[in-house]
Formats: sequence, C-alpha cells, structure tokens
Amino acid sequence: MDRIDYSIDDDWDDWEPEPADEAPLFPRKPRINLANWAVALSCLTWIGAVGWAELGAVPVDRLESHRSRLVQEKIHRCEGTFSQRYNCTQTILLTGERNGFTLMLERGAMTFGPPSFCWLIWTVVRGKRR
Repeated sequence: MDRIDYSIDDDWDDWEPEPADEAPLFPRKPRINLANWAVALSCLTWIGAVGWAELGAVPVDRLESHRSRLVQEKIHRCEGTFSQRYNCTQTILLTGERNGFTLMLERGAMTFGPPSFCWLIWTVVRGKRR
C-alpha cells in the first residue's frame, strides 16, 4: 500500500495570483459597470422628467379638499333634511378624496413604475451575465 505524503510542499511559496488582465471575465466588468450607470441615469432622467410633468402640473380642481371653494359651493347646494344634507356632503367629500387619491396614484405609477420595472429587468439580466 502506498503512503500519502502530507508534508508541506515548498512550491506554494512561489505561488502568485493571476493578474487581473488575464482573468477571463475582465472585459465584461467595465461594460457591465458602464451599463449600470447608463440604466441608472436613464431611470433617474425618466423620474425627473415625467415626475416634473405629471406631479408638477396637477390640476387644482382635481384635488378637491373639504376646504376648497368648489367643494364648499357643492356642499352649500345640498338641500333637504339633516340626514339628506349629511349624506349629500359625505358623498361629495368621499368622491373628492377618492378622485384625488386615484389621480395621485396613477401619476405616481406613471412616474416610478417604468423605471422600477427597467431596473428590475436590468438586475435580472446583469445577474445572468456574471
């Protein structure tokens, strides 16, 4: 039976790691890094441009609060008994709140949805490349 030699091999003293430019994935890393910056810049540009257009130009009459002049006029037009006026007022206020919430939700989704999806897809593609 042969015996296995467990002695320390002196050849390891001369070992040095491969230089980085000889590594097989070296050319890919700068391209991925450049693509990361390009995707990030395009996402931020989208958020800035669309956010300015969508969220910066929200029509005031669409965001009706209970203090706005238009809502106050609608409330004062409610007639009838107390319960009828109360129901009319509640309907006006809830409709305004729902419309405002829906409007801001749509505009927020338009602003942040596509860049988030783009970054998610890029993360998946980048993960498969490495």
